[in-house]
Amino acid sequence: MLLAPPRSAQAQTTLTPSAGLSDSYKPDRWMPVQVALSNQGQPAKVEVRARFSHYNGAVYEYRLPPREMPSNANQLHTLYIKAPQVYSAQPLTLELYRDGRRINEIKPTLRPLNPGDWLALGIGPTDSLKQLTNVTLTPQQMAPGSKAWMGSNQQPRVVVSTVDPTKMPDRWQGLEALDMLAIGSVGENELTPEQQSAIHDYVTAGGTLVVTGGVNWNRLTSPFYAALLPVQVTGARVLNSASALSAYVGGAPPAGAAIPICNARAKAGAKVIAAADGSPLIATGRKGAGKVVFLAFDPSLEPFRGWDRVGDLWKKILLDERRQGLMPAFTGDAGDSTLANTPYAISQLDIPAFYKVALFLLAYIIVLVPVNYYCLRAWDRKEYAWLTTPAIVAVFSIGAYLMAYGFKGGSTLAVKVSLIEAHSGQSGAPAVSYAGIFSPRKTDYDIQLAADDAAARVDAASTLFSEPVVDESQPGAGMRISQEDVQKVEAFPVDMWAMRVVKAQGITRLGKGLTATFQREKNRWRGAIRNDSTLTLEDCHVVAQGRVIPVDNIPPGGQAVFDSDTAKGGATYVPGATLPAALRDNVAGTADMRRVKTSVLQALAGASYNGQGAAWMLPNEPILFGWVKEDRMRLSINGQRAREQNATLFVLHMEPSSQPAGR
Repeated sequence: MLLAPPRSAQAQTTLTPSAGLSDSYKPDRWMPVQVALSNQGQPAKVEVRARFSHYNGAVYEYRLPPREMPSNANQLHTLYIKAPQVYSAQPLTLELYRDGRRINEIKPTLRPLNPGDWLALGIGPTDSLKQLTNVTLTPQQMAPGSKAWMGSNQQPRVVVSTVDPTKMPDRWQGLEALDMLAIGSVGENELTPEQQSAIHDYVTAGGTLVVTGGVNWNRLTSPFYAALLPVQVTGARVLNSASALSAYVGGAPPAGAAIPICNARAKAGAKVIAAADGSPLIATGRKGAGKVVFLAFDPSLEPFRGWDRVGDLWKKILLDERRQGLMPAFTGDAGDSTLANTPYAISQLDIPAFYKVALFLLAYIIVLVPVNYYCLRAWDRKEYAWLTTPAIVAVFSIGAYLMAYGFKGGSTLAVKVSLIEAHSGQSGAPAVSYAGIFSPRKTDYDIQLAADDAAARVDAASTLFSEPVVDESQPGAGMRISQEDVQKVEAFPVDMWAMRVVKAQGITRLGKGLTATFQREKNRWRGAIRNDSTLTLEDCHVVAQGRVIPVDNIPPGGQAVFDSDTAKGGATYVPGATLPAALRDNVAGTADMRRVKTSVLQALAGASYNGQGAAWMLPNEPILFGWVKEDRMRLSINGQRAREQNATLFVLHMEPSSQPAGR
């Protein structure tokens, strides 16, 4: 006993988790799990593993790789976990390892939201946001991206969480499940650069951000807020009455006077909902696929604190119209089967033609029986059949393998299909990729993004891997993911001459982005598109109310014009389809890439639903479709650059505000 090593030091390494957003999460959405590590013993190598239990036994494990922790050290890390798509409580298990040995296991409390429920998060002083929990919603007022589950007609509710700025996720995926994010009196210096980037990317990816004003107006002039807000804050003043809010909330304004508000000027393209003496009280502006709402006042202070309509105010903001995008219709919680299956379009996965198989089997039978018998009889050596028969079988088996090897190939191939959906003038755009790993043998792979330059490293840092939901009733085979600056999928098993698909969600940086001007004269559409991004767009077409208009390639810094009167043929758009089928007619590239691109366009040409029973339809404004030449985010497989076939479809929504005056 005296010679045995002490074990007390192990007990001094502790793990304290905080899962979800105030213990709440949405199925099939990313959620943050913050882990506070404390080591009061000797220096040690510490590792954290987290996993959800699935009803079919599939294991999805997310690891915080082993790291050295000195004595008396405290660290805070965040794991990002894709929640199961099943709408029932699934236990989350966290394990703490010290020097390779498991020393603790914790199952934190988690609450899955019901189908259609809304989730709002407040950062800092946002007490009035909790009034949303008292509002009444109809069964039709489901959260965006939701769908009725098993024909249920239950009434959605709003779940509200509040966190301290220090507990804010540092990646936008940790905010993905939110339907609204509200920031109270929080200064830029209270958020880390990573948290600021996460908020910006959350809005770019389609989120709704609300920023409140009030007395502390100087904080809204900092670069972070100035870039996001739809207004320019110039100062503060006291308002005698907030009667301008009556029309918006449909009731009496808050009683009392001396209401502190921020003075502001609306930026170009902003929408002023309510104003007092020419200064916006409520204004909204678009950022990427999402929007930012500015409140010149602080709803958490008097006279709003006791206002009986403050819940209606938040409800109006929450339910306000949102942008309809192509990406949510095909990559939401209804499943990824539409796009996730497109990498399978390569020729290596084709089933051999029946006549080839039939001729091979016929030759095998003829050689094995009549030819073999005839030769042995002619040589009068029938007793050698025990040698010739297995030899013929071996020869044909080797021949079958060599034929398949020549057809399937002998090297690993990554077929990556990506969709980038951008809006005019935006510096970033949400991107989703489905990478099919075709393996020439049964083996495991380590997969991560090969970030070769600074821009690619930024994109890679904002990208997380998961397994696409192809069949909602059957979760995937499971994955093991290591989370560092760049995520890594470890020991990803693929069968011989088979393909398995991983999904990557991130943000693509576009520099100054793409801008467009257009005008319509009766049935004629004309315009110009300028590319100030780092991407080269090829095989471009503009779709305007079903008309498919060819456009020249647009290199970085270049410009292209379009005119529907020069388009050959005519509209081949089928009402009810998501995209015109004519986009598939002239795709460029190798034979395999043409097949993959055609498969992508075919998938997007079919009707898709937004989860609330309504099909995504083409908007009134023109949309640019083009294929990206570059691939800044290539895959690294087992530490080496993968052989890839890449097809990236770029979609640009041309904004009405970008048109010249006098349309």
